[in-house]
Amino acid sequence: MSKALYIVDIAITARRKREIKRIHKLSHPVILDDTARIPKEDETQQLRMMTKDFIKKFEEWTFTYEVLKHKFSSNLYNNKIVNYK
Repeated sequence: MSKALYIVDIAITARRKREIKRIHKLSHPVILDDTARIPKEDETQQLRMMTKDFIKKFEEWTFTYEVLKHKFSSNLYNNKIVNYK
């Protein structure tokens, strides 16, 4: 699976016991794989960076996310450059 940088609108849901926070990021850079998911090895780091202003004690929370809209992909841009050569 290849990874690429995407500019996306993303919705993150953070849960801790009975507390739920919903965070929406618009036009945020995220690394995604071919299936439009954050790769497992990058997931913790990226979620931590996206929620650092809203979530303290990151380890106490569980996270789910949904990519709402792709706006740009470096992978598509890179493929076009390769095809033109």
